[in-house]
Parts: sequence; C-alpha cells; structure tokens
Amino acid sequence: MDLRQLRYFAKIVELSNMTAASTALHVSQSSLSHHISNLELHFGVKLLVREARGVQCTPAGGILYEHAKVILRQVELAEAAVNTHGLGLPESVTLGMPRSEAPLLAPQLLEILARVHPELTLTIVEDAPDALAASIAGQKMDVAILADVGHIGGSGYGGAGSGPGGNGNGGGGNPTFDALHVISEDMLLVGPGAAQDDTPMAVADFADLPFILPRAPSSIRNKVDHLCKGLSIPYRVVAEAASVGVALRCVKAGICWAILPWAAVASAEIEACGFHLRAIEGAPLKRDLYVCMSTNAITRPAANVVRTLLIEMMRRMVRTQEWQHARLALEPLPA
Repeated sequence: MDLRQLRYFAKIVELSNMTAASTALHVSQSSLSHHISNLELHFGVKLLVREARGVQCTPAGGILYEHAKVILRQVELAEAAVNTHGLGLPESVTLGMPRSEAPLLAPQLLEILARVHPELTLTIVEDAPDALAASIAGQKMDVAILADVGHIGGSGYGGAGSGPGGNGNGGGGNPTFDALHVISEDMLLVGPGAAQDDTPMAVADFADLPFILPRAPSSIRNKVDHLCKGLSIPYRVVAEAASVGVALRCVKAGICWAILPWAAVASAEIEACGFHLRAIEGAPLKRDLYVCMSTNAITRPAANVVRTLLIEMMRRMVRTQEWQHARLALEPLPA
C-alpha cells in the first residue's frame, strides 16, 4: 500500500464513479482498477463494488476511507510545514463560519488577529452548515462554528450536524472533532420594515404569516415543524431557500417573513435596511452554537490561538450585548 493508492481510492469514493475519478486524477480507468485490486489484495477484503448508482464502499472500504482522509490530510500538513520551514511564511488556519454568523464575527476576529497575531493568516470559509460539518469531520478544516451539535442531518441558514456527546463523528464511530458549547441564541421572526408591533408574537399567529424557510430536512425547518405540529398550528411556506441573503431580500420586498437568528441581520442597520424583528413568545425556538476543532488541528498552536480568541470574542459579544438575543452556555473554557 502506498499514498498514491490511497489518493486514488479516496477520490473514487468521493466521486462514486470510476470514470469521473479517472478524469479528475488524469489516470486511465484500467490503471485505477489495477491500484484498487492491489489495495484489496493487500487487505484481503473487497473495498469497492460497482452498482447501478455508481461505485460504492463495502463496510471495510468505508473504514479505510475514514482513515485515508486523515492520513492524506496529515501528509498535506507535513508537506506544507516542510516547504515553508525557514521561509518566514505565516502559518495559515482555516476557519469555517455559517453564512448567518460570518458577517457579524469575521470582521471583529480579523481585527483582533491583526493586532495580537499579525503573522497568522486566517482563511475564512463561509459555507452552508452541512458543508462545514462535513469539512471539519473530514479534517479539511481546522476550526468551525457549528450549530446544534449532536443532531445529525440537514440544516439551514446556520445549523449543522455532528455526533453525540460533544464530539463530532465522521461516520465511522470515532470522534473526528472536538466541540465546545459556547452560546445559545433565540430564533427570531424577521419581517418587512413596514411592520410596527415590537411585542413578542405568539406561535398561534404563525398561521397568519407567509414564510420563507430552508427546504427540509434542515435544523430551522425541523424546529418550526416540531413546534407547530406539537401545538396543532398550521403555517404557510410560500418559498424555500437555503441562502440567508435570498431570504432577507424576499423579506425586505414585503413578500414573506423568515425565522432567523439575530446575527443574520446584525451586520446591517436593521431599520435602514427594511427589516423588522420580533421575538417569539416564550422563546420556544433556539439553537446552540459550538466552536469545533478537527482532531488534526488540536496539536497546532496557531489553530488553538484562533479557537481561543474566537471563543473569548463570542463570549465578550454576548456579555456586552453586541450579540443580542443570545446567552452564554454553562460549560467553562477548558484550561
């Protein structure tokens, strides 16, 4: 077994198609098949099977794929460390943020880093929550903010899924990232600026509103469904969108209402931008935000610096009410 075989194997699994993998790797299909046969001979088990829907992993192949991702990521880190040694290049840390939080948090974090660690380069990845969860579980990201850790499945606008017990799972049962619960935030009703009432809205009044929500399955959609069905309250979805920007534009146009965290609209002047926020009576919809670190990044000082500064900044923003409709979690920051 060699690294080339692992790279070929991982690419086939990721694309679920031998032809697509051959094109991406610039290697003939016959050569790929030969390398996979050698891998299977080495382990003495079948790793891949061809089905009508494409190439699929056997149980043994799934286990190998989880280890291959970690091994290949470690090789990338080793090559980068050796190649930049002695060149005076700053260390880079990859940070994932949900689209709803990035506009609020990224500028302040970059300002702090520029002041206290100007040598560090931060690569910010603003993406859909499921993509962030998959990236950090797959060791392709160092640090990330995830929502509702412990609820595996789809999410929308800023939720995410991972494994139980405060650790993410990459599907093989082993923790692939460390997670710390930092804050809990309320979900709010976001309506057009023409609305006047600032009092909390009862869930029963949802029936009178047209909503734009993420398509199911999603964290936000699941929360709304569970709440309304539990109270036997109908609600009307006139549009579905995974993008916060699309949702806010539709709200601003007066077409519908959205259900979002305060952070999603905090980066703009709410009154000037045509948005109107209302709390939900009793605050029955909330989500928990975690700062997560991949297992590969735990031993990297720069990644730990970013993680610590991010946690401290988020907590300070809640304490000073720069982050509204949010509360600190009970867990203390580990020493």
